Amino acid sequence: MALRAVSRADLKAACERLHALAGGGGLGAIACDVSELAAEIAAVDALARLALVARRLGCPLKVRRASPELRDLVELCGLSDALGVVGRDGRQPEEREEPVDVEERVDPDDPAA
Repeated sequence: MALRAVSRADLKAACERLHALAGGGGLGAIACDVSELAAEIAAVDALARLALVARRLGCPLKVRRASPELRDLVELCGLSDALGVVGRDGRQPEEREEPVDVEERVDPDDPAA
């Protein structure tokens, strides 16, 4: 499912599509591609409404390919977890890989703190 605009008509159509997708049952989650969605508060509102509808239908909404600006706005609103916002690489922020081969170096002339 893709969301490109956030007018009332677009939101209504997206909610109807969610009902159609979830009507068959058996879905684990619904992925929503928002790569073309502008980073504005109306977009966050629309995504929150879609997530609520999806949750009521028993299949959570996972936001995919959000721009960095939209991800920042969603995070600022405190909805990252509720919306399941995932970056371009498909990973959640807490799934970043740890740096490899990082070692601490001790200077013998440095006094202990």
